[in-house]
Amino acid sequence: MSWIITGDEKNGLLDIYPGAAAAYSLRNLQGRSGKDSAVVRVRRDNDNAEADFTAAEVGDGTLAAWVGAGNDGFVRTWYDQSGNGGHATQSTQANQPQIVVSGTLQTESSKPVFELNGSSQRLDRSTFSVNGFVFFVAKGITGGSGFQGLTNSLVITDSSTPLRWALRKTGDAALAADTDLSSETRSLLSFRTLANNCSIWVNGVQKATDNITNAFTASDTNLFWRDNSYFKGRVHELLVYNSDQSTNRAAIEANINTHYSIYP
Repeated sequence: MSWIITGDEKNGLLDIYPGAAAAYSLRNLQGRSGKDSAVVRVRRDNDNAEADFTAAEVGDGTLAAWVGAGNDGFVRTWYDQSGNGGHATQSTQANQPQIVVSGTLQTESSKPVFELNGSSQRLDRSTFSVNGFVFFVAKGITGGSGFQGLTNSLVITDSSTPLRWALRKTGDAALAADTDLSSETRSLLSFRTLANNCSIWVNGVQKATDNITNAFTASDTNLFWRDNSYFKGRVHELLVYNSDQSTNRAAIEANINTHYSIYP
C-alpha cells in the first residue's frame, strides 16, 4: 500500500507548532513548504549507491523502485526537519537501519517505517540538549539490549545512553510507564523533561510522573541509539522541543495520531 501527502497535510505539524529543536519523520512535517525536501537518505545493498528521497517519494513507490526488486535499502541519514541541521546518520553499513526488504518498503498500518535490529543498528547525531518535551512514534520489538522486556516505556537519558524504553537521569531511578504497553504494538509516547519534573504519556494518557532529584538542564545531551543500548523495533517519528509544550501536548499528540491512527 502506498502513502502520499494529502491535501489536509498542507500545513505540517512544524508549521502549526514551530520551535522544535530536532524533528525526524518519514512524513513531511513542514507541509507544502517542505514538500521538495528530502526526509531520508538510503543506501541500496546491491551496489551501495545512495540517494535522497522526499516523503512523497518514500511512500509512492519511488524509493522501493530505486532500491530494486530483491534488493535491500538501508537508512544512511534521517534528516532533521526542524531546520537546525542535526541530521541523524550512520556511515557504517552494517549498522544502518533497514527501510526496504527485498524491494518492498517496510510499513506499519500502511505508513513507512525503518527497523533497528536491537544489536548493532543505530543512528547517531551530534549532542544536543533536551529540556522540554519529546514525542516518539514506534513499535518496540523484544530482544534489543536497550529494550527491557515487553512492557517498559521509552526513555531519554543523559549523555551516555540515548533512546531506550525508560526515562532516567543519572543518580535517579528510572521513571517508567510499564503497565500499559502491550508487547510489540505501535505507541505514541510523550515525555516531559522540565528541570526536576518528568512525566510520561502513552497514547495520550499520562502514565507516570515524578519530581526527580537530579534536574534535567539545558546542558544535558542526548544521542540516538548508541553505546551498548540498541533499540529493537520499527520507527516512524521523533520530535524534540527544548521548551514547555504542556499547553500544546494534547494537540501535538492529536496531529500525530490523526496521521498514524495509533489509538481511538
